[in-house]
Amino acid sequence: MTPHLHRKLNLKNGHVVKANIKGSAMVMLMDDSSYEKYTDGEDFDYFGKKAGVKPVLLKPPFPGEWHVVIEQTNPAKDIFVNIQIIGE
Repeated sequence: MTPHLHRKLNLKNGHVVKANIKGSAMVMLMDDSSYEKYTDGEDFDYFGKKAGVKPVLLKPPFPGEWHVVIEQTNPAKDIFVNIQIIGE
């Protein structure tokens, strides 16, 4: 498993996850099943993209418990992460 930052969120209809990242990282939003596959090193599904200058906005396709995973693209460099839920 790749070293990563993780947070489990209970998201409702209309919620959007906003990830502000300083540094190079991949931001992924996945359900319980996909997160388990991710941690087991198996193929998994996710919503997300590489973080750049702009914040990453991710809207889950349905309400429920979701995992936000931040994976550094260069583990030798520090990253700074701020996660917000918009629409609360």
